[in-house]
Amino acid sequence: MVVFWASSPVAPGETAVLVGSGLEGAAGVAVECLPDAAVGEPSDEDARIPSASAGIVEPAQVTERSVKFVLPEAGKPGLYTARVSGVLGKTGGRSLNEEIIA
Repeated sequence: MVVFWASSPVAPGETAVLVGSGLEGAAGVAVECLPDAAVGEPSDEDARIPSASAGIVEPAQVTERSVKFVLPEAGKPGLYTARVSGVLGKTGGRSLNEEIIA
């Protein structure tokens, strides 16, 4: 699974779309709001790997090239990381809302 694009901006309660390749086996999306930190850009590791405490969201729609899911309403606006989990254990991830950070 490879994810190369994510809809943005997206707020809690709204539908997010991840676009890539090999996504037809998506079983869930691990979603986490990254903590506020010092000014700068998140590392690739921070932006693409949710922690063990990330919530798992059921996809609303899955195709070979996209996964749609609703960002949990309980969250707050900000930078999120989303990682698609497949039935074979393969994953692909992407950060959401990168360009809204000033």
